[in-house]
Amino acid sequence: MVTGEKRIETPPTLKWVHLAIAVTSDVNENQVIKSVELASKYCSIHETISKVTVMSHEVRFIKPEA
Repeated sequence: MVTGEKRIETPPTLKWVHLAIAVTSDVNENQVIKSVELASKYCSIHETISKVTVMSHEVRFIKPEA
């Protein structure tokens, strides 16, 4: 899920953006976290938006029920 807030001032850029990532499969948690960190570092869209707003992210692991 992506949430954020837009500025009222002109130009109406974003104040902040938060990425909430929910992982629902059985995966290596450390690898997923590293992937998210690398994506935030090398993704051109993330890099562009982060120049004008505060970007944050969280990863939640939801264990599949047996």
